[in-house]
Amino acid sequence: MTAFTTVLVSFLKIAFYILLGFIVRKYGLLDKKVRKGITDLIMTVIIPCSIIKSFASPIDSETLKSCISIFVISFALSVAGMVIGALFYRKNPKSDSVLRYGLACPNVSFLGSPIVNALFGATGMVYWSVFMVPYRLIMYTYGVACFTRPSGKDVIKKFFLNPCVICTIIGLVIMLTKIKVSDAIISTLGYGANCLTGLSMLVIGSILADADTRELFNKDTVSFSILRLILFPVITVLLCWIFKVDPIVTGVCAILAGTPSSTMNTLFAEKYDGDSELAAKMTVITTIGCLITIPLISALISAIFH
Repeated sequence: MTAFTTVLVSFLKIAFYILLGFIVRKYGLLDKKVRKGITDLIMTVIIPCSIIKSFASPIDSETLKSCISIFVISFALSVAGMVIGALFYRKNPKSDSVLRYGLACPNVSFLGSPIVNALFGATGMVYWSVFMVPYRLIMYTYGVACFTRPSGKDVIKKFFLNPCVICTIIGLVIMLTKIKVSDAIISTLGYGANCLTGLSMLVIGSILADADTRELFNKDTVSFSILRLILFPVITVLLCWIFKVDPIVTGVCAILAGTPSSTMNTLFAEKYDGDSELAAKMTVITTIGCLITIPLISALISAIFH
């Protein structure tokens, strides 16, 4: 089975659960209240289980070096998002806030984690966890500042009390100190981690079922989608190829660079009187679009790295 075929099969599995989520929402079996509960469960229990399980697996010196590369690339992508956002979106403060947030803080957590898990397994999840460290920091500083002026104390509190951040720190301690985690604990965590892709895609499918597909396309949503889904991942792939970065590191970074606008964007916009309608449209169009662009990016990576 070729690399592209492997990617295609993985995405067909993902697409099945997205379609299933779409159908069950249309039949009223997954309403907004249930969806919120599942989302909270994923973010506070299932993803943390997956993070610790990933770090508990044996990791060699090359993987440690790759983690440093991941951290640098993640931070560089966030900074690039802030710079490009400041250059492209500076006319309308109400809409500019959601556009800038979307470029700097994409949906690398909720949508990125199950895709990386499906394509790259435990090693991919280690890389995803490291990728998330600078992303979380940017989200709770620059991201929140797009809509309001957070205090330093609030930023620090939100960052270190986030379950994913806590588990990443625990995982890094396990990895760096080479603490032996019993097979029973790894197996137990695996029960939770294995739910990640299926449940996440069901929620994404239900969100798409609620979306009003009329008037999705306008100048802002189209330009944003091109930047978010095409420009960022393509540049990531090419730069990683030029600097001879490990193919799996390249794949993880490129896929996460091409994830859609986060639902947090809509929530922040709604809370702080931003353009929540535009934010919702951005989330819908980029979530649908990434189902096409991410397999194409994966094919590009397979072609370049054979």
